[in-house]
Amino acid sequence: MIGTFLSLKALRIAGMALGYAAIVWLSRTQGAAAVGQYLVLLNGVIVVGTLAALGLPTLLQRLSARLESDNIGAGTRTALAGRWPIVIAVAGLGTLALAALDADVAFSPLPLAMQALAALAFAATLIVLETLRMAYGPRCAEFQRNVTRPALTLALLLAGVAATGAVLA
Repeated sequence: MIGTFLSLKALRIAGMALGYAAIVWLSRTQGAAAVGQYLVLLNGVIVVGTLAALGLPTLLQRLSARLESDNIGAGTRTALAGRWPIVIAVAGLGTLALAALDADVAFSPLPLAMQALAALAFAATLIVLETLRMAYGPRCAEFQRNVTRPALTLALLLAGVAATGAVLA
């Protein structure tokens, strides 16, 4: 139990270190304005994606208490059945609401669509991570949540992708 706790904390610390390294790299190579864009976009995607998930990760937790571990995938499909149009609508409307709050930037369809897709992908990631946690335990889900995303973002930034592209990817 203590080993699991320490490994989960180590994964969270590794993820924070990768995220911090991405911000430092971004600030040194692309400047303060790019860091601001990166943080605004990242937080917007996280907020809208979390809202778009519609509490399905919590529903999956409750559902998994009634299912065997080999039925978690089927339970996830059951929980998502009929809810995807609502998830997509919330991701799109949430993106438009955040864009409307940013009066300095003109509406542009491609960046808005990319941000809505990123929010939708974040919502799907939350649902999939909860399914992984229920089926395979916390280490797998925590690795995906805390290490994979910041590592991918840092790799994209190191490869020369702009901050907005790194967040949306």
